[in-house]
Amino acid sequence: MTLRLSLAALALLLPGCGLVLDAASPSDGAELDAGLGIDASEPGADAATSVDADTTRDDAGGEPVDCADVGDGVECATSPRFICLHGSCALSFCGDGFVDRGAGEACEPEGDTSCGVGCQRQCVEDTDCESANPCVASTCVDGRCASEERVGACPLGDGDDGTCAGGVCRPTGCGNHEIEPDRGEECEGTPVDGCVGCRLACHANLDCDDGDPCNGIERCERVVSETTGELLGRRCERGEPVVCDAGDDCHTARCVADGARARCEQVAIDRDGDGFLDCEDCDPTDPNIHPGAVEICNMADDDCDGMVDEETGSAVWCLDRDGDGYGDPAMTRTSCERPTEGAWVRDCRDCWDSDRGAFRARAALVHPGQTAFFTSAYMREDGTSSFDYDCDGAETPEHDRVVECERVGLLLCEREAGWAEAVPDCGASGRYATCLPGVLICASRTSAVTQGCR
Repeated sequence: MTLRLSLAALALLLPGCGLVLDAASPSDGAELDAGLGIDASEPGADAATSVDADTTRDDAGGEPVDCADVGDGVECATSPRFICLHGSCALSFCGDGFVDRGAGEACEPEGDTSCGVGCQRQCVEDTDCESANPCVASTCVDGRCASEERVGACPLGDGDDGTCAGGVCRPTGCGNHEIEPDRGEECEGTPVDGCVGCRLACHANLDCDDGDPCNGIERCERVVSETTGELLGRRCERGEPVVCDAGDDCHTARCVADGARARCEQVAIDRDGDGFLDCEDCDPTDPNIHPGAVEICNMADDDCDGMVDEETGSAVWCLDRDGDGYGDPAMTRTSCERPTEGAWVRDCRDCWDSDRGAFRARAALVHPGQTAFFTSAYMREDGTSSFDYDCDGAETPEHDRVVECERVGLLLCEREAGWAEAVPDCGASGRYATCLPGVLICASRTSAVTQGCR
């Protein structure tokens, strides 16, 4: 689509630009039109402003210029400058894709990285790229300034000379990136490169020896540049520690230094110090239990013969009134034979044992090793209550987490469950949330739950 405006309207749109109309009017007295339009179908005209050829004049005689009959670049209107471009009269500007020599343009930025501000080259001669840095040489290459680092001496000021290193004029000496043997320098790297104070960290393997052969033989290794292969320095590298294997369960092996050599030494294992090696002892942590020990009535195989409490005197038995397999530590008898009257057991760890009516069934649930959780406490005969069903001395809640259902990815919600607010006490109710996976948002389902404990 072409937008058409009169030249008078164009003059208003471009104030101060000096758009001049031909003083001669058309013979029929009609207003001279000037078409100002953007036609995306015309090559090169997507960002150009064009003027109809039948209303434009040349500079010399004021005669109309027909852009269909001339090449690109011919001026077809002035103030501002219009040129013929792809058969139309278009506004000439830097960035229109056409190098308008008549407007002083030397290049166009599109596709030309050397084209700078105002469609001018960044440089023409080397002098256009001169740098005040004595350690950087700049030249003009294909219209662009190219820089490279200089090497050698450079002025530091106050009459002193330095050395160019890394594009910077540095004082002569260690740290100027140039090895100066006359100053005793051997390298110009970092401690990581094995260069310390411009001296190599080591020269031979002996310089790295720590005197302990068990942790391996230390070596003085060369450090070279991965790009140039240049020697950066020398640094000490650790050796491989000596690994000793005992070969059986009765001994352990350790490395010991024998002068400059390392050797493995076996050490017998007897952790409880009863004179029997761990591999021979049926309980290597108890010095009273070992082969040949005196068997006593203690529910243990004291002499390591595979039998418990044989030929012994007595043992402690506890009465199990609720039948849960655990006895009341307050109700005991001493004997190596199980008492015949009542239910007696050797495990005396029950924290509540009772055979009184309704109490007995509840007491049978209270014993060490209980894995279930309960929402109500048990009541003892003395009127005290507790949620400690597993007799570990603590009331352990079944659910002790508080969760917030949050998205952990673009379309992922973490599936978890926990209390929506604070963790309620044992036997108290609270809102329990289950986080559900969803798309974009995370949902949750809550319900009233009573806190169980054991």
